[in-house]
Amino acid sequence: MTPRAKEPHQRFYLDGPLPKDPDEFRTPYQRDRDRILYSAAFRRLGGVTQVFAAGETHLLHNRLTHSLRVGQIARRITEKLTNLHTHQIGEWLDPDAVETGGICHDLGHPPFGHIGEAELDNILTNEHDLRFEGNAQSFRTVTHTGVKQRSTSRLTRELSGFDLTASSLSALMKYPGHGAPASGKSHLEQRHFTKKVGHYHTEQFEYDFCRHPFREGVRSPGSTIVDLADDLSYASHDVEDYVRAGMIPLHALGPDAAAIVAFVKYRLKRKGISFDPAGIEGAMTDLLEQTTGSRQYEGRRQDEYALAAFTSKTISRVLRQLSLFEPDNVGRCELHVSKDAEYALEVLKGLTWFYVIESASLRVAQTGHRRIVRDVFSMLRDWLAQHGHEAPAALADAHRFIEEEEAPTFGLTESQTLGRAVADYICTLTEAQVVDLFQRGTGLLPGPAIGQWSP
Repeated sequence: MTPRAKEPHQRFYLDGPLPKDPDEFRTPYQRDRDRILYSAAFRRLGGVTQVFAAGETHLLHNRLTHSLRVGQIARRITEKLTNLHTHQIGEWLDPDAVETGGICHDLGHPPFGHIGEAELDNILTNEHDLRFEGNAQSFRTVTHTGVKQRSTSRLTRELSGFDLTASSLSALMKYPGHGAPASGKSHLEQRHFTKKVGHYHTEQFEYDFCRHPFREGVRSPGSTIVDLADDLSYASHDVEDYVRAGMIPLHALGPDAAAIVAFVKYRLKRKGISFDPAGIEGAMTDLLEQTTGSRQYEGRRQDEYALAAFTSKTISRVLRQLSLFEPDNVGRCELHVSKDAEYALEVLKGLTWFYVIESASLRVAQTGHRRIVRDVFSMLRDWLAQHGHEAPAALADAHRFIEEEEAPTFGLTESQTLGRAVADYICTLTEAQVVDLFQRGTGLLPGPAIGQWSP
């Protein structure tokens, strides 16, 4: 029988909890946070892109700095809500647990950001009858592929993840369910509902464990906060980056306003998200009013003051427009974000897509990134299939774990076992390591076969 968490502090120890250390002064959720901060999986994020490749000349956010900010924002939101609604909130909404969900929400994302994610999903879908999704891979990282400790489970599976508490796992699970929200629809103004699935079937036991108290298709309050913090960081800090880089003309959005509004509407329709067109238009008008009279960013001290003030006001405005309510009589609370705040965030996120992600220069780089991911995947897969004993130790170990522990339990084919092992391994590498492996494997970088990716 699949275990279910009855208390938020429970961990997924399938052979029972470990004896408590009498010298341990941390709460279970503080231990969760520390486990992530001291992990190799977390350090790797410093070499993984947010939008542009890590290592660009401009000082841009990477996945590590983004994750730290998401965790910090998530913690502050939780602290505010716990102060205002003490009677509604138990340990399922602990600041340390929600911060843990924030700092580990990107642990499984592959090199080269969304392009790397899309290419891995394309390969696994077309060649291995599997799917790849960054949030599901993050959940897999904290429950299986991350390294903290090892124990034997009552499900006859090796447990090798960080063994976080149910509260932290539920905060990480931004996309609960099996493809449909509880309401049967997805609307921009209903952040607590979601269509997206955030776990693979191989992590179904852990999903059931941490999601036990919550309604299917409805985010827990902690995961709603992490999702909001992710959007807030993306909407404000990424805009900061590209204003500094001269790519987003925050001082002169007027001429592009109509095109930006049309672009934001198009993206929402393409993602199947319902929205009020007037909400998008109103948010754009508000943004123009906020930035009217501002000057072009040139790197002066006053420019930094103005940009910092813009970011601070953006975050503070959203934090003032949050509320909790109890939808049933068992004490489960849900977080709601105001309509104005949701549309303001969507327009700000649209700036990065309109001016940066859809730019011709980035598209050229992304074509190269797709090729690197595709060629490295094929090379590793062939290497593992034909010369498994010569493969990098971490790759061989990932394959052994899936072959021995997951394939028998979940009926994975040999092709699926190979595909998932290679994807798991790539998601432990930085962009520099993947490029190094690509160059050595294709002969572009002659020399000894001892690369940065080697064990």
